[in-house]
Amino acid sequence: MTTSHDQTPPADVDELRDEIEQTRAELGETVEALAAKADVKARLKETAEEKKEQLRDGAAETAAKIQHGAAEAKTRLRGKASEVGVLLKDSARETASASGALAERAQDKAVQVREDVRRRPVPYGAVAAGAVGLVVAVLVWRRRSR
Repeated sequence: MTTSHDQTPPADVDELRDEIEQTRAELGETVEALAAKADVKARLKETAEEKKEQLRDGAAETAAKIQHGAAEAKTRLRGKASEVGVLLKDSARETASASGALAERAQDKAVQVREDVRRRPVPYGAVAAGAVGLVVAVLVWRRRSR
């Protein structure tokens, strides 16, 4: 804004009018700036909108991070599940193999016991009766001790 102290007065009326228009424009801009600063409600609303936008951006960023983390966790979990599946299959094969071997040995032992009983029936019958008697005695004793 110019003042009459700084410059010499214009000689021409048109120059004077131009200077008045320029001063009015500057004064209008100054008044608008002061009015904007004085309008607390509008400033608060503008600040609230800015904060709201910041929160939206932060929420979107957080959601993206969560989705990325979930995708990574899902990938790692699939890998671990695959490893566990392989281990379970291997363990099942080993168990089946061991069970088969145990079944064969048990069958062989049963055949051998059957043959031994046929050859000498009395001792095995006595042992079997003793074993049954022992089991019955243990069961009776456990029931009474309860």
